[in-house]
Amino acid sequence: MMSRSSTMLILLASLFRSPGNWALEIGDNLCVQGYIMDKFCIDSVNMIDTGRETLKEPFEHSVHCLVDTPICYNSEFEVLTDPTTTSDADARYTRGYRLTETSKQLVIDLARSVGSCATCVKGYDSDVEFGFRAVLNATVLALSTDGGEGPPLIMAHNQAFPNPSDNDPCQTVFGLTEGTVMFNNPNVTSDDGTNEGTADSEATSMLSFASSQFVHGLLITILGLYMS
Repeated sequence: MMSRSSTMLILLASLFRSPGNWALEIGDNLCVQGYIMDKFCIDSVNMIDTGRETLKEPFEHSVHCLVDTPICYNSEFEVLTDPTTTSDADARYTRGYRLTETSKQLVIDLARSVGSCATCVKGYDSDVEFGFRAVLNATVLALSTDGGEGPPLIMAHNQAFPNPSDNDPCQTVFGLTEGTVMFNNPNVTSDDGTNEGTADSEATSMLSFASSQFVHGLLITILGLYMS
């Protein structure tokens, strides 16, 4: 028979699950961070502003290209996740997540608020000229795109520009572990982006309630075990 402490540890662990051990599911809420890249430059292999290889040197992608150039900001946006190692000169960034249109606009606004570009709040008077990164608290709306070739589609609930020297912005900004699923909202249904308005409003309205009820119930259970 398991001890009371062992049972409590199992229940606490069930609050979170990592995509490293579990496959992502629709409705999963998690924190992601990385370089924001337009799909036009991804599909072009090389970025149109610098000519550098997109998935190898996204840090050379200008904010101007991302949010000033129509062919770029009118395409989809993705979050590029970091390579598992930085020692490999040929390491590539991964197409981690695709943003909904609403989330893309939020990220564009964020980039313009801190970046250096023609449409930026500070104009070209900002040090954030290349390699725009963002940290997002988001929900998975679809598992893949482009016939299974594209990354999962996510809807951002909160987004921020991380300190460039911060190695763990998910923890710093949101108090979360990057990539770890905090909970699953069962009220979110599969969406390819064409019905984003309905999916966004439904997910947003139920997200806080569903998660709080789940966590509250689990904590009550743990407390009961501890007091017994």
